[in-house]
Amino acid sequence: MAPILRRRLRIVQACAEASWVPRSVSVQLKPTTSGPQDAETEGMTKKRRNHSPQKKAEIVRRHLVDKVPVSDLCDEYKIQPSVFYGWQKQVLDGLEGFFEDNRGGNRARKVRERESSRERQKIEALEAKIARKDFVIAEISEQHIKLKKSLGDL
Repeated sequence: MAPILRRRLRIVQACAEASWVPRSVSVQLKPTTSGPQDAETEGMTKKRRNHSPQKKAEIVRRHLVDKVPVSDLCDEYKIQPSVFYGWQKQVLDGLEGFFEDNRGGNRARKVRERESSRERQKIEALEAKIARKDFVIAEISEQHIKLKKSLGDL
C-alpha cells in the first residue's frame, strides 16, 4: 500500500475512534451498536402494509374520476407508483369481465337463458338415461346370479 494511502487510512481510523471526520475525507461510517446484529434482520425495519380491496379501489377511483395526480396519491398513501399502476391495471383488466356479463342487453340475456335451459334439460335427460341403464344392468346381474345358482356354478 502506498504511503499516502496508509497515512489517510490512519487518519480515518483515528477520526472514527474520536467520532470526528475531517472535511477533506468523505467516508460513511456505520454507527456502532450496543449488541450483536443478526445478519438476517439487518435492514428489515419496515413492515409490509396490506391495503384492503376497498382502499385500493378508492385510491384508483380518485385518480380516474377525480383526476388526482398519481404522484399526489402515492405521497398521500405512501405507496410506490409501480404499486399504483399495478392496481390500475387490475381494474382495467377487470372491466372486460364486467361487460361480458352484461353483453347484448335483454335480448341476448333471454337467448342465453334459453340456451342454458336447453342445456339443463339435456343434462337431466342424460342423467335419466344413465339411471335407466343402471337399473337394467342391476336386473340383468340379478338374473345372471340366479341362473348361476340354479345351475350350481356358485
